Amino acid sequence: MSSETAKGGVFSAGDIIDGRFTVKQVLEKDRKPFQYRVEDNVAPAKTFLMTHFPLSEKQIESKGKIRRDLEKQLRRVSWLRHPGILVPRTLFLKDESVLAVVEEPAGVAIDEYVKAESPNIGQIVEWMREACDMFAQFHEGRKPMYLGSLPPSSLRITPDQQVQLTGFAIDRELEIRYVPEEDDKFKAPDAELEARSDVWCLGNIMKRCIKLSKSDAIKAELNEQQQQEFADVIALATRSEVAKRMPSVATLKTRLERLRFSTAKRMHKAELDMEIKVHTVQEKSIWQQLWEAYRTQFLVGLFMFLIFVILVQVITSG
Repeated sequence: MSSETAKGGVFSAGDIIDGRFTVKQVLEKDRKPFQYRVEDNVAPAKTFLMTHFPLSEKQIESKGKIRRDLEKQLRRVSWLRHPGILVPRTLFLKDESVLAVVEEPAGVAIDEYVKAESPNIGQIVEWMREACDMFAQFHEGRKPMYLGSLPPSSLRITPDQQVQLTGFAIDRELEIRYVPEEDDKFKAPDAELEARSDVWCLGNIMKRCIKLSKSDAIKAELNEQQQQEFADVIALATRSEVAKRMPSVATLKTRLERLRFSTAKRMHKAELDMEIKVHTVQEKSIWQQLWEAYRTQFLVGLFMFLIFVILVQVITSG
């Protein structure tokens, strides 16, 4: 049965909320805040997680303020446009509750993926470059935000090898916060968070991925110089002294861009053949290329010209 009102404070499977979200599964029924897996009837291809906060009596008396606060929270995250950043992008007041909706993560933790699938080093580097782009959006906002912690569970790889940054939720104060799993091994050792703190987090997760990769595979993909360059990048990103660390995620991304060493090795044979053909065409002279392009038209024109000459000779001789 569909319903617009939660019975006893909890929605049930099949309920339609705000005329848009259909509850598929109740995840957290016995404790607050309640959680559900829902389907967006506007975008049914994806599933979402909905957090449900029943309001206190004091909050109920100030619904207008709560509505304004929710709008403020949405403005705070509106500039996080990277599709891989999974933050609550729908917040609304419903009856005597606040509901927050975030896209459900589709992948697995990056370290689990690396351990199970053994991607090449070039692929790991591409993922970390993508993660740099995500972190840059937090740093470049009008009010910069530094995460300071990046456990593997917060950086996930989807089945189609896209990167997702998770761990964002709305708290009891109705503010969107980054609340990852607590794991001191992946928390920046800085007294005060800044851009270099997140550089450390990215470098540390990269070190974790490389450690899980097979050493023989790394040696097969990289020569000694490339191995040393890669080690230097990780070392500069994870230095314990903040002042000696890379200054920004943009710097880290630039250094990683120089390490695109193995993706070409996985190029499909057909793509490689096409590249060879293109290269061969480029080596031909301009006259050879013109001859191949207009050879038929030239021969037809020459034939017509000869016919014309013969006709003229026949007419004049007669």
